[in-house]
Amino acid sequence: MESKDLTIQSYEKKIANTLREEKYEIPSFQKYSKFIESISAPDDDIKSIAYKHYKKKIYTLRDSYITEFDEILLPIISEKGLNFEFPEGTLGPCIYKYDTEVGRIIDLLLLIGRITNEPYYDSNLLSTSWGISLDGINNIPFMLALGCSKMIVLDEHFNMDLHFFAALGGMPDIRPLSKVGNIELPPNTFNINLQVLLGTQFKQIAIILLKQSLDAVENFAHLFTNIGLVVDTKSAVHRDFSGIKWIKNSSEYSLFKQKSFLHFCKAMKLNGLIVDKSVSPMQTQKIQSLSNRTIDLNVGFEVNKIGTIQYSVIQKKEDIPITYDSFNEVIVKTKN
Repeated sequence: MESKDLTIQSYEKKIANTLREEKYEIPSFQKYSKFIESISAPDDDIKSIAYKHYKKKIYTLRDSYITEFDEILLPIISEKGLNFEFPEGTLGPCIYKYDTEVGRIIDLLLLIGRITNEPYYDSNLLSTSWGISLDGINNIPFMLALGCSKMIVLDEHFNMDLHFFAALGGMPDIRPLSKVGNIELPPNTFNINLQVLLGTQFKQIAIILLKQSLDAVENFAHLFTNIGLVVDTKSAVHRDFSGIKWIKNSSEYSLFKQKSFLHFCKAMKLNGLIVDKSVSPMQTQKIQSLSNRTIDLNVGFEVNKIGTIQYSVIQKKEDIPITYDSFNEVIVKTKN
C-alpha cells in the first residue's frame, strides 16, 4: 500500500511538472532561459561576481516558485485527478510575484551588458571615482559589474547579516565609522572592506554604508565628492514601469525631482553616469501637461534610454550651475 502511495504521488508530481513546464513557467525565465544559462565572464573579470550572484538568485527564485506551484496544485490533483479546474485565481498572483522578481534581475543583467558596450561607458572613470547606491546593498553586484571598487551605500534596513557578502564570495571587515575628518557622521554608519577573489588575485572593495534614506543624507551630502556613478533601481517602488507607463508612472520618481539629490548632481564628475529606473526632467520637458510654467530643464545631463529596458542611463555632459525649483519640485538650471 505504501509503495502504491509513493507511485501515485510520483505520478501526481509528474502531472504538475508537465503542466508547469508547458503552460505555467515563469514568463521572464522562459523568455530568457538561454540568455540566463549562457551569461558568464572570466573568473578574473569582476563582472563574473555579479553574473554568478544574479544567476544563483534567479534559480533560487525559480525553485521557490516550483515549491509554491506544487503546494497549490498537488492537493487538487490528489483530490480530483485529471478532472479538475485549474486554479487561475490562486496561481496568477503567484506567477506575477516571481515573474516581477526574476524580471528585475534580468533587466540588470541586460543593462550591465548594454552599458559596458556603449560609447559613453568609461571604465577608468568608474574604477577611480565613487559609486553610490541610493536603495540598498542589493545594488553592490551591479556596481561591481560596472567596475566600481569604491561605493557609498544607503540602506535603512541593513542588519549586519554577512550572508549577502558571503554570497558574493567575499569576506567583509565591518567597522563603525563615526567621523570623516572633523565631521560627525550619523549613528549606524559603517566602513566595510570587502575582499573578493578574482582568478588568483584578491581585489579590495571599499564600502561606506549608511543606515539612512536619501532625504536624511542631505545635511552631510557635501562630504561626498568625486562621484562617477549613481544607481537607483527603485526597489521599493512597485508601480508598472513598462511600455508607455514607464513615462506616465515614473516621472514623479525621477531623482531630479528630489531636492536631496541636488548635491550629488553637482558633485558628479563629467561623463559620470546615473542609472535610474525613472524618467528625467529632460524627457518630461516634452510633456507640457506636467508643468504649469516655463522652467529651464537644461541641467547638463544627457539621457540614454536603452531599448525596452526600464531604465534611463543619464550622463553628465556639462558643469551647469543648478538649483532646486521648489514650486515645480525639480532640479533646474540656475538663471543668470
